[in-house]
Amino acid sequence: GLKGQAVLDKGMVVAALLPVPVENIQVQADLDDKNIRVTSFSSVVSEGMVSGTAVVTDYLSDPAVGVTFEAKDINVKELAEGYESPVGMSGLIALTGEMKFTGKSPEALMASLNGKVQGELKNGVLENINLLAAGLGNIPMLPGLLDTVMAVLPAETQEEIRKGITILGTCKAEVHMADGLVHFDGIDLTTRDLAVHASGTVKLVEELSIKADIRMDKDLSLRLGEKVPELAYLKDEGDRVYLPMTVTGPLMKPVFMPDVEYL
Repeated sequence: GLKGQAVLDKGMVVAALLPVPVENIQVQADLDDKNIRVTSFSSVVSEGMVSGTAVVTDYLSDPAVGVTFEAKDINVKELAEGYESPVGMSGLIALTGEMKFTGKSPEALMASLNGKVQGELKNGVLENINLLAAGLGNIPMLPGLLDTVMAVLPAETQEEIRKGITILGTCKAEVHMADGLVHFDGIDLTTRDLAVHASGTVKLVEELSIKADIRMDKDLSLRLGEKVPELAYLKDEGDRVYLPMTVTGPLMKPVFMPDVEYL
């Protein structure tokens, strides 16, 4: 039967489905008449590096693919340039993960996708949204709250609100894929004023169902409480203003709303 080795050096992939070209592709693989074992692969994607190993079994009849990978310093703004979204993002992403899928068609591959991924965003900035403003501006029982407390917010926070951005401190996520869904087991991020924990699911057809717990910095909670005493009803056991939010709708048009079950 067929048996041999394959090497790809300095390859490139450009396709309509890919927002950016995959460049400088390096692949080393062993293959026979049923299986392909990729002993190493690497490529440049959005100024960063992706590398890993892979195995493809029964590639001629009923292909099954297993991939282990690591990505470093991926420029998320460049990666997302081809997609329309009301919320933009910049920064550098690092990822590690493993995935398995079977089938010959894209639909079959997506339906069978299983795996887990851990990621971290460094130097992150959210564009066209300020998380603090989104939280304060969407409390039904306190209309106009953001305008009321604007003057007591830190100057840097006021500037971010005026620019419509959120400068992130830490931003980490753990997800797993199964049954046609991406499950966000935990998204944890911090800003100058907030700590946010979120979890939920995204259908591979891009429907969001996420709950987020937003907790303000304790000193900021104290200042806001002095300005608006009613905020005492929204404080947690640590005396921080607590705003549970939901994120629903299509991935490219998310809807941010307070969790009315809590409020």
